[in-house]
Amino acid sequence: MADSHSNELAALTWLANQKEVSSALDLAEAGQEAAGEAALKEALVHLLGCNDAEPRLGNEQASEQAAKRARTGSTGVAEDGRVSPRTGPARCVCLVLLGLRGAGKSTMCQILQEVLGGAIVHYDEIAAPARNEGGSLKAGAQRRVFAGEVQISLTRALQATGTRREGPAARSKGKWRPGGPSPSPEGEDETVEANALGTGEQEEAMGRGLVFLDRTHTLRSQRVEVVKELQKLRWRQRGCRSLLIEFSHSADVYGYSPNGQCSKRSCEKHIELCAHRIDTRGTAHHSTQPSSKLKSSLQQAAKAMEGTSPDELRCFDARLVVDVELSPPQAAMLVIKELQQRSWLAGLPTDLEEILPKVEVAWQARQQVEARWRQGSQTSTEQQQEWLSQCRRALEAEKAAAKAAAEEQAQREASRAPCWKFDMPEVSQVLAQKGILPASFAPAHETFVKLLQVAAGGSDEAAATKQNLSLEQLQAMKEALEALQGEVFEAHMTKIMISESLACGVVALPPILPCACKSAHVILGMRRGLTPSAADVEAVASGSAEGVTCIDLP
Repeated sequence: MADSHSNELAALTWLANQKEVSSALDLAEAGQEAAGEAALKEALVHLLGCNDAEPRLGNEQASEQAAKRARTGSTGVAEDGRVSPRTGPARCVCLVLLGLRGAGKSTMCQILQEVLGGAIVHYDEIAAPARNEGGSLKAGAQRRVFAGEVQISLTRALQATGTRREGPAARSKGKWRPGGPSPSPEGEDETVEANALGTGEQEEAMGRGLVFLDRTHTLRSQRVEVVKELQKLRWRQRGCRSLLIEFSHSADVYGYSPNGQCSKRSCEKHIELCAHRIDTRGTAHHSTQPSSKLKSSLQQAAKAMEGTSPDELRCFDARLVVDVELSPPQAAMLVIKELQQRSWLAGLPTDLEEILPKVEVAWQARQQVEARWRQGSQTSTEQQQEWLSQCRRALEAEKAAAKAAAEEQAQREASRAPCWKFDMPEVSQVLAQKGILPASFAPAHETFVKLLQVAAGGSDEAAATKQNLSLEQLQAMKEALEALQGEVFEAHMTKIMISESLACGVVALPPILPCACKSAHVILGMRRGLTPSAADVEAVASGSAEGVTCIDLP
């Protein structure tokens, strides 16, 4: 599968560089789809060495044949995969970064953007918000979001640096000028055209055509996605260039990657340096932050890293290896030097010492931004901790209130448990009169004497134990009450017992009525907002509670 993919990639690159195919694509872009399709078909028949009388090649065979032609010298790429130098002004430049997290890719891009201009497409800045909005985003969806942003940035760079396509006619009359208008009909030399621009115009034109793709790109599939976007826009055919920047360590050694490619493998020093940078940076990065699993995560990423194959390198115009031990300003200067040697950017000064102060200023500004980010993050963390403490206190108060409400509900349920009772409706009529109870007391809704409480589930033993009765006593009382159910008896209230929270009346029942309470009583009222327990009620009725006032009735 990997070989087939490599062959297909090489075939597409080779075909895109052929003059006949380029002309056909120009016709299609100009709106002449039919003519473009016919020209493309004729070009493919000619290039692949087949005609209508011969059987058509399958995709795999065609890819292998195209790859073979690509390796024979039609693309200007060496057999070992080295890209032949492409120098001279470029319309746009795409810099593709490859390295582990913590290698310094983002910082270097930001310094270069500050000095040269251009647009940065940061994978973490694009994928992380999309993932957070939906809670979780699959890897495929993240890649599609990033690929869309790459295409948008590349298209904007093309639009900003010219409106005409570099077709055969344009190539025959002149060459593209970086950031300038369409090629000159008079065929003036591109260097003369570039020098005709003022210094400010050159710097502005230079920045419009730069695109930085900031992603690890350690997997072949990630790099293939970038190559496909470049080929869709016919990057090379439009006079644009691409630079692959790989971050490596001096102690890295060669080995075989999971895709079978022999390449440099990240050593332990390389991983420790990246982890140290992330730890030192702290919270100044929006996605990669220190954690206990950071080093193991970097080790896994290094183990899974797939080396760049010769077929992949053919898709880029140049390759630059940056030592990960270099500081961000040094790495940025190395990239600027590479761009200057290849003359891809018009407007770069001949003496790079002129750019060095700008690089240093950009680096200092970046350090200040990171320091403010860390300070703000620390303040935010303290505020978050205070907020969490307040939430915990509120939660504890809420739990305590819920517990109290549950206990009150349990008491109410206990008072509503199945029981035998002796109703006294006349007492309710008396309580309805004003001035009978203290103003802070609420009158009882029901006035009755609880004779015997029975278990809701039919467990007489539990009910007997709760009322300090034996099982035989409870069963005998139940039988007596069942026999007297519905009978009318006369009872008298002999005393009124009042405490700070409860008022009840002591009742003299007929001897024939059994009662489990030590002192038969009826609750008259209680303080608003309080629900006394059954034990408290019993203590007030018997007069054993402290602070109880007893009023004898005639």
